[in-house]
Amino acid sequence: MAPPPRRIVRKKPLSERLSAVLNPMDFLLWLSEEMETREYDPETLGLKLGLAMHVVFLLARSNSASEDVDDLFGDGGSSSSMAYLSRALVWTLVLGCLVNAYYTTTRVRLYRLFQHNIDAVPDTKSAKRVNVQSTPSAASPIRLFKHALRPESAEDRSHPDKTRDVWELAVWDPLPLSLRIACIFSPAHALVYLTFLPISRDDPQPSITVLNCLVLQTVLSLQLLLVQSCFAQQAKDTALVNREVMNEYNTKFVHPRLHPTVRDAATQANITETVKDLYGNDVWVGL
Repeated sequence: MAPPPRRIVRKKPLSERLSAVLNPMDFLLWLSEEMETREYDPETLGLKLGLAMHVVFLLARSNSASEDVDDLFGDGGSSSSMAYLSRALVWTLVLGCLVNAYYTTTRVRLYRLFQHNIDAVPDTKSAKRVNVQSTPSAASPIRLFKHALRPESAEDRSHPDKTRDVWELAVWDPLPLSLRIACIFSPAHALVYLTFLPISRDDPQPSITVLNCLVLQTVLSLQLLLVQSCFAQQAKDTALVNREVMNEYNTKFVHPRLHPTVRDAATQANITETVKDLYGNDVWVGL
């Protein structure tokens, strides 16, 4: 009896497996799907995350100072493992708030104006001419890295063609969660912490310094939240006004012309009625 055929499984090379493990695109794809598809309250979650980042950053920055030695013949100071860990945590949070602020300000939703005249330039900086057959890029963290790493092609440098170009409008469309975190813990907040903390031993009033830092952070957060709330309310009011204008236009002009008011008119004749024709003969008139 012949032995059964042996299965041959091709294994990936070590370089491909390492590149697949170190590739951040899978993590960014999962993160973008979680942020855009999961059902959550962005205001509450953003407030909790922002306050948690404030507490962690405050504690880490306070413990990131090296131990000073007052001895004349000392080494000048030593850093413990807690100080190294605190510094790493501080710069991780700084990098995180920078990435979140950049993603919040650059996330857009793309619209293409197919009926707009290609020779008439829109009165906005968000519009640009693109090829009508090109695929719009998705608004996700992956788009930022792809746009930064993608080299310029010959088609991008080619002269624009009126027959193949269309105007593309990039409308700012931040995620509510990212916007709330950017208002509560922005790069400006991190800069304030880096300026005031850690407290020097020569500071005569360390508690006043910490209080001033916290008050400044609170005022900055409230100001950003107030601006964000006013802008959101303005967008809602503008949408309401536009909707009511279209409703009034439909009520006054469109509907009367589509459904005009008419009056039913009909004639009726008696079947027994007779009239005289031109020759004087009786003619029956009826149905």
